[in-house]
Amino acid sequence: MSWDGARVRCRQLDIRPLDFSGVAVWHLLLDLAAPLPSAVWAELSEAEQAACLRYRQPADRLRYAITRATLRQLLGAHLGQSAGALQIQPGAHGKPVLQAGGPQFNVSHAGQHALIAISETHPVGVDVEAHDTRHPLTLLAEAYTPMEQAHCQRGEEVAAFFDVWSGKEALLKAWGVGVADHLASVTVLPQATPDYLLHWHIQPARTMQLKRLDLGMAGVSAALALDLSPP
Repeated sequence: MSWDGARVRCRQLDIRPLDFSGVAVWHLLLDLAAPLPSAVWAELSEAEQAACLRYRQPADRLRYAITRATLRQLLGAHLGQSAGALQIQPGAHGKPVLQAGGPQFNVSHAGQHALIAISETHPVGVDVEAHDTRHPLTLLAEAYTPMEQAHCQRGEEVAAFFDVWSGKEALLKAWGVGVADHLASVTVLPQATPDYLLHWHIQPARTMQLKRLDLGMAGVSAALALDLSPP
């Protein structure tokens, strides 16, 4: 996948070691100094163009536009349809869905990175976080459960903080609920393996699959989640 003038590197991640059946994930590495190509803009719907223009910074517009245009290309190729003809609309809590039904998907972008996940079977969530230390992590970690706070204090604080955050956000996005309202519903603890240990603080507990994604780069955390719970 490429966009003339955008200098985007797009690669499909090998997630077979993580045992996510029916799921494909793409990693986009963006050049935030490049201009937004007209071909990307033309791929977006009117609603997506309006959403893009609400971003004040050019880099934010570039991240949003290229991620959504690439998502359309991937979904269109998967469904055998024109990317521009796909009707994507907000679902519950704003999570985008295909109006006519079809595969479930999720996107995330931060810094130079974007992730796109497409699932054939179950609701999917993905999150990528650039390690940004401009804000005190101790204040941000107040939103974490006590076990998550203890995990961050035991390990390398910056990486531990963002590994927790990317895991929690990916899980809540797969669940399809508002992130801010459900931060205390579950504890996510990164392990030495790509797996997370989950402690649910609600009943009944949900059946979720959550693992870290290795992007092969320092200074970035990423996670992928599937909601296997009954409808």
